[in-house]
Amino acid sequence: MKIPYGISNFKKLVTEGYYFVDKTKYIEILENMPEQYNMYLRPRRFGKSLFISMLSYYYDIKERENFNNLFSKFYISKKPTQNANSYMILQFDFSGIDTRNFDSTYNGFREKVLNSVGLFMSRCFKDKFNSKFETIKAPDKIFDKFINLVQANTDNKIFVLIDEYNHFANEILAFTPKEFEIIFAANGFVRKFYEELKTATRIGVVDRIFITGVTSLALYSLTSGFNIAANLSRNLELYEMIGFNDDEIKSIIDQICLNVDCDKTQLYNDLQDYYNGYLLSPEAKQRIFNSDMILYFAKEFLRNNGRYPNIMLDMNILSDYGKIKQIFKIGDYSQNLVQLDKLVVDGYVTGGIKDHLNYASFGRDDFINILFYMGLITIQSAMGVRYRFCIPNLVIENLYREFFIDVITNRLDLSYDASKLLDAMDKMAFEGDISDFINIVQNILETFSNRDFQKFNEKYIKAIILSILAFYRGFIPKSEYEVETGHIDIFIKRNHQFPDIKYSFLLELKYLHKAEGKAIARIEQQAIKQLKRHMSTHELEKVKDLKKYIIIFWGKYLKVIKEVDG
Repeated sequence: MKIPYGISNFKKLVTEGYYFVDKTKYIEILENMPEQYNMYLRPRRFGKSLFISMLSYYYDIKERENFNNLFSKFYISKKPTQNANSYMILQFDFSGIDTRNFDSTYNGFREKVLNSVGLFMSRCFKDKFNSKFETIKAPDKIFDKFINLVQANTDNKIFVLIDEYNHFANEILAFTPKEFEIIFAANGFVRKFYEELKTATRIGVVDRIFITGVTSLALYSLTSGFNIAANLSRNLELYEMIGFNDDEIKSIIDQICLNVDCDKTQLYNDLQDYYNGYLLSPEAKQRIFNSDMILYFAKEFLRNNGRYPNIMLDMNILSDYGKIKQIFKIGDYSQNLVQLDKLVVDGYVTGGIKDHLNYASFGRDDFINILFYMGLITIQSAMGVRYRFCIPNLVIENLYREFFIDVITNRLDLSYDASKLLDAMDKMAFEGDISDFINIVQNILETFSNRDFQKFNEKYIKAIILSILAFYRGFIPKSEYEVETGHIDIFIKRNHQFPDIKYSFLLELKYLHKAEGKAIARIEQQAIKQLKRHMSTHELEKVKDLKKYIIIFWGKYLKVIKEVDG
């Protein structure tokens, strides 16, 4: 089984025998829609570039003779559409632009336009007109010249494909927001380019457009200059066009398990924990998986003969989502950290969903929408006209928790010895002793001021514990874990990927304010009863080497840490 991880060229994938999840039925759906100029937004590394490549080969006049070789195994070969292989393809990819400053961004954008135009001319006109563009500085003028030449020399129509239309815009906004305003202003070079693209549709040279991106933030800025694109991101017919649905994941697992010995149920459950959870349209019924994460896992799992990868989130995605710190600096940083607290401590934030985000009036809901569009949060449930958003899966949750601890330690000017932290968690994993770990938690709490503790509750301490545990791959911590008798505060499962780790843990956590000091003994007895009631459930009785602790904090101080037998 050849896994197409990192491959975004459809022809290479098909001709070299890579596994392909057939998305060709969406070609038919798209073509039959009344809109001809479309935009589709999804988080990074969800398979947008491969889909763009598939459209390119399907509609390209130059690939007409290759249609059967490329599509005979897939749905669309049985029902080819009217426009198959009937367009000249002009393809742009605006990722990878150097955004260090205005000049590098401008030059990078111009180079992307120039390269795409040059490739088109070499394929369709055998380099006949390439010299016409070399001395033109402005990207919009390059495109204007290009359109005039095409119009004068052929009656064939163009299908424009734009991948990652706003990738560089997102980076500029995170690092240099003032430049974002300049670039996307009425006279900005990006907006002027899209004005020329709109003109090309009006005069009939460009017949269709399909654009992918991540957020809609740049879309608002382009509206008056390019107000022809329909945003189909939440269209239910196209909801599963990019990303993997449940049935597609099960088919991948079936193929994987033909190659190596594996437990399909366990594998499916783990993939759900780590990579599932994206609900990207309020009306959708099914959550979808990040396809890149799944293909990374499958590649490593097969390479290691059925062993899980050492790192469940591959480094390419980690570098994308690693920019989370910069994302939180968009707009009001202090207010954004309030949303971080709510996500990590309460497990959700609330807000509306906007089709267009406007940086000129950027507020709380706009920031929440950026997190939503980037796949850093997803819809949990509807709340009237608004929504409750949560963290989609375990790999994204761990990124948040690491950032949460980073914010806390920076705010408190606190440093901790990472090796001591790992030693403490090794002691948990192999000896069942949690005392050193809880002492590290207390050391963090002791650095908080009395004012900080005014907003403290049990959830906040739980969030600190879970965030520290995120640094240790031997455990899978679960908050508010549901069993027959209710919810366990913290269930720390040993990660079955590491069979030498022996212990799992149940923690019943209590937090008392200073005025409640006399209640410690009573609360301790309550906690013991709660823990014993949970331990009687069928699910937990099957867990081997399960350690049970009650932990009580009184203000900053650890007052009780007690192992419960039975």
